[in-house]
Amino acid sequence: MIAGFAAAGVLTLSVPAGAGAIGSSVLEIFDFQLRHAGGGAQLTLAGAGNPGGDITVIQGNSTAGIGVGLNGVNVAAASPAVPSALPPYGAIDLAQQCLGPGCSPFGENMYGSIGQVAPPTSTYVVGDMVMSGSMFDASALGGPAGGSTVRTRADVSIFSGTNDGSSSSSGGADVAARLTANQNMDVEFSFDFAMSLLAFLDTSEPDTSGNTQSATAWSLSIVQLSNPLNRLNYSPSELQQTINLSVDANIPLVDSGSLVSGIFTMLAGQTYQLSVNQQSRANATLFVPEPGMLALFGAGLLLVGFTTTYRRRSS
Repeated sequence: MIAGFAAAGVLTLSVPAGAGAIGSSVLEIFDFQLRHAGGGAQLTLAGAGNPGGDITVIQGNSTAGIGVGLNGVNVAAASPAVPSALPPYGAIDLAQQCLGPGCSPFGENMYGSIGQVAPPTSTYVVGDMVMSGSMFDASALGGPAGGSTVRTRADVSIFSGTNDGSSSSSGGADVAARLTANQNMDVEFSFDFAMSLLAFLDTSEPDTSGNTQSATAWSLSIVQLSNPLNRLNYSPSELQQTINLSVDANIPLVDSGSLVSGIFTMLAGQTYQLSVNQQSRANATLFVPEPGMLALFGAGLLLVGFTTTYRRRSS
């Protein structure tokens, strides 16, 4: 914005401070269980110490990954497939990944509500995730009961003091398990969730533009291998959330609750494939003119000002 001429004839530019972009996504799943339908007991895991358990796990593994990028520099962390007698989930805790001079405003395994509403003061990109527990009651085998937990986090921030930039972050977890039912039963999936999204964009500096996005995604599917028509796909709308910003705004989205899938019938002796996926994603881009461009722009306006004044005096 042109403020006008100073008394000495020097052009001054008034540039508001604080332009920047933030995207943040946190998704936490707690007490994830496969249980008997109608709010019944958690399915028990069969094994040498519990031959009468509801479910036998033929094969199961958990994988997880984090990817972050800032201005073309990318780093990632990924777990190998973690075989587990108690899927999902095997215990995985990936080290936090971070890029940028502002690393990191969040400590390792810090989740919960974001609560950041002020303009950014540094540039960073952060990704983190952790999973633990079992969807089955494995207490008779010396394992856990009470459900599994998965937490994913993705954060990006671009501050105008570092000029333009682009950043992206994602954290995710995938679980695959092959199960055999040991009796006929109707079952359902149940869990609690807490989600926190934030998208912030301030392009108040001259000729500045940008965009930011934060998103969560979660889904599961289970299918009978001998009869693919017997399947359950569950992607609750509460967990499929996206905030996109290309105009200045500050939009938080915080939600929590309990969810229960539809009922699925399992038959004794039949084998089933189970897949679960969870994602947190954040992206931000900010285009800020270089300081040299602002100086050149100002010099051009100064020349126009003097030319106009000269013509008026000559007329």
